[in-house]
Amino acid sequence: MAIEKPNMNLVIKSEAEYKKVMGQLYELCSHPLYFECRHYDQDIKEMQDALDKWDEDNSL
Repeated sequence: MAIEKPNMNLVIKSEAEYKKVMGQLYELCSHPLYFECRHYDQDIKEMQDALDKWDEDNSL
């Protein structure tokens, strides 16, 4: 299963995008070689930041 690389300067604009990014992040972090292949660190940080920003802007 190929993991789609997120866009740089990721901004989540909808709940559907939030769910998509959350799924991509889960796939990256649960990959068997995650701890050996650190070349996705910047992508993961960007995804986490975008998810956090969405949570802040859309809190209940």
